[in-house]
Amino acid sequence: MKCLYRWSDYLEKNLNFPIVAIVDETDDYGPVKEGAKMLIKSLPHLEDLRGIIAEIRLGRSKYAFPLCELEVVDKTSPDYQLIDDYRVWFANR
Repeated sequence: MKCLYRWSDYLEKNLNFPIVAIVDETDDYGPVKEGAKMLIKSLPHLEDLRGIIAEIRLGRSKYAFPLCELEVVDKTSPDYQLIDDYRVWFANR
């Protein structure tokens, strides 16, 4: 959990919200489907098993969704690299 807290603090300080992202993979979390395009609004909390949880907006609805399952659309954005680094770390922890 200590590493997750550090990742969360680092990302909160360095990401430029809102961020346009898509669902790269999912275990089917209700209305949020693979390939769905949304905005990442913030990173409000952590969970032991799912890691950093992002607050996302999909249409007019808000959801909590694991950051490790989201990919930034603009691959030239610094946000892309930051979130991708987190995703790689999370998958290999």
